[in-house]
Amino acid sequence: MSLITLKDGPTLPQEAIVLGLRLEARGYQMKAVGGNLRLSPVQVDGKTPDPLSEIEREAVAKWKIHLLEFVSYCEKGLTPTVVEA
Repeated sequence: MSLITLKDGPTLPQEAIVLGLRLEARGYQMKAVGGNLRLSPVQVDGKTPDPLSEIEREAVAKWKIHLLEFVSYCEKGLTPTVVEA
């Protein structure tokens, strides 16, 4: 497992960071709500993203704790910047 240290932030598995970025690129907004991860589809140009696949849902479940850390980091207004990979 490759780990990435974010500037002024946590050290997280690369797979979790990539998953979070891919979900966002697909049109999903992630929020930390009371210790839970909430994924919400966002309409872009009147189009809603396709539902998550079974593989994506399994990956979200696997990396949930790390995705929560990543979301919390981003919600602080910090831009993901790699310090150490």
